[in-house]
Amino acid sequence: MVVGAAVLLVTCICRDRFRHPLWIIRFAFLRKRVLGSLGMIAGFGRENRPGRAFQNFFIMLLPFSRECSTRSIRSPPSGKGSAFQPVFLHDDGFRYGFFGVSDVDPFRSLAVVGAFLAVASG
Repeated sequence: MVVGAAVLLVTCICRDRFRHPLWIIRFAFLRKRVLGSLGMIAGFGRENRPGRAFQNFFIMLLPFSRECSTRSIRSPPSGKGSAFQPVFLHDDGFRYGFFGVSDVDPFRSLAVVGAFLAVASG
């Protein structure tokens, strides 16, 4: 939270204003909770073989899916399949908060990310 506050302060100094600051806060807290839930799942299952498989094949591949999530869904490498990735929807929600532009409706992004959080934490 301290690092996030420092980044926010520097960003406020460098940029005159955000387009939708409440969306930035919503998606920041959602991301924090989703990644925390995934970390708890990986920690609980570390001792058994399925838990290690979850950690290796899901959590370790999550950063690599960011490569597709930073592109627009209108670009050919990403395609329409990225519109259902929670990582893409997180980033698209942040994009909407900062710039006011998004590829997916922010309410849809919020609903899909919230559903993913419910599955990950439930």
